[in-house]
Amino acid sequence: MSVRFREWPGKIRSVRLCGGGPFSRLIFSLLFATTRVFADTSPSENWTPPTHARGSGHRAGLSETHKALALAIKQALDDREPLGNRTNAIRILAGQELDLVAPIFAQLLAPGQSEDLSVLTLDFLNHHESPGVMTVILSQWNAMSQPLRRHALQVAFHRRERLLELLAAVGKERVQPWEIDGPSRDRLTRSSDREISTAARAMFGARLQEYERRQFELWKPALALRGDAANGKAIFDSRCASCHLAAADGTAAAPALTNATRATEEELLKKIVSPAATLVSANPGYSVETRDGHRFDGFMVKSNVTSITLRRSAAEGLTVARPNVQKLTRLRSSLMPEDLVDGLTQQEVADLLDYLKSAP
Repeated sequence: MSVRFREWPGKIRSVRLCGGGPFSRLIFSLLFATTRVFADTSPSENWTPPTHARGSGHRAGLSETHKALALAIKQALDDREPLGNRTNAIRILAGQELDLVAPIFAQLLAPGQSEDLSVLTLDFLNHHESPGVMTVILSQWNAMSQPLRRHALQVAFHRRERLLELLAAVGKERVQPWEIDGPSRDRLTRSSDREISTAARAMFGARLQEYERRQFELWKPALALRGDAANGKAIFDSRCASCHLAAADGTAAAPALTNATRATEEELLKKIVSPAATLVSANPGYSVETRDGHRFDGFMVKSNVTSITLRRSAAEGLTVARPNVQKLTRLRSSLMPEDLVDGLTQQEVADLLDYLKSAP
């Protein structure tokens, strides 16, 4: 990587990057942070370094501060670095202007990164006031896992303008309605902000219903297959047991599936592939918003005068002291993930249904 300078009237420099990319652009944006810098991509210019750029300090390239930033970029993006080093590097970058570090943050949200590191990146993005936050998130939305999308949605809910950007992305079909979890859709359609609630109802109405119909039709062939309950139990253990109990198997965070044997296989299939449309539970989910700006959705497992405890699964839970509860809302929609059958075959869905129907 090299850089060539050209002096312009008024001491404005034009910088041409050779061997560029996000890393190069960021380094030199930081290097000339106190100078107006314009990228010039013309190949015909005869670039020569100005006299004052030839001294040892300029030849060394970066000040101590800029060296630290360059090291932070390197460590943040290097998956061979220990997690602690990468965390500290992201913390340093989070203090910079978002338009400078946006390409780096986008890479930290990309597939292949540690989920913990991506969550940390979203936390730091949340503290930026720049309107570019949702641009970074939406650039990687399609590749995000459902849990990471839930964290991204928490960032969106922190500012009204971010929610409007999210809904605009739904309108342009960059984000699909079913990619937004049920509790978040619930909050958007019930928002006290009329512009948000009106837009959300328009976005999530007919398109979501059509998707739910197509999902059922897509998996309907499983109803005609003979299921294997033993294999179905293995699928339940890997996909459902972290939240649900079936017989003595699983976790009692979500409603137990003791009534599954009473439902028809068609009813069970609809609940599995389109939970938000069909699942109505006697044990509803709740959304808690805390005074320090956090939000968590889960089932109420404990409530007393001092605190409340919500749990999504065996691994995900939160206890909030009553004085820190800003708002507690009973959810109309299901907490059940809508990507439960992703990656399964028709036969495996038939096996799961057979297990649920036969579990004592």
